[in-house]
Amino acid sequence: MYKLGYRIKCERRVMIRPTEMFDNIDWNNDLTIKTPAISDIPQIGKLFFESYSGGIDYEVFGHQSLEEATINAEKVLNTYKSNNILDGSTLVFDKNTNELIAACMAGISGYCDNDFSEIGEVAVKPAYRKLGIASNMIKKALTNLKKISPATILCVTIGNPAEGLYHKMGFFSGVKFTNMYLR
Repeated sequence: MYKLGYRIKCERRVMIRPTEMFDNIDWNNDLTIKTPAISDIPQIGKLFFESYSGGIDYEVFGHQSLEEATINAEKVLNTYKSNNILDGSTLVFDKNTNELIAACMAGISGYCDNDFSEIGEVAVKPAYRKLGIASNMIKKALTNLKKISPATILCVTIGNPAEGLYHKMGFFSGVKFTNMYLR
């Protein structure tokens, strides 16, 4: 491929695990947990914009504007809403500031074989990372998606620190794929 002028843009990995019921998800009392609604799209877009800035995906794919991040949030939310319930998705607010600090967008997109569900986005503001919020959102997604799907997949850019969290959460590494571009 290199002889033909192609170069690697990024490498991503599909990860999969069975859905599972988690009985006790231990949320911090300073947090408010909510299922997203279409009216939350502007806040979700802002969260995506702030959470992903400076991360590996922005290094690879380029920096999105706030408007582009909001369009992405709307697209993801509408995809899951149109194919099933939004119960697999979670919004997390700081009770003290009423600020959206984390989101997990999950459901069935219709692009996966075997009716597998997917986790399309996991975003946590940098100041709230390493507090177990992402793990709890994934547990909630897996629990709620168990009703409609035997397994859940996600895609992660290789080199993203979140890949380690997904391994800890029981996701198995699957197919690696490479996006290329013609120079």
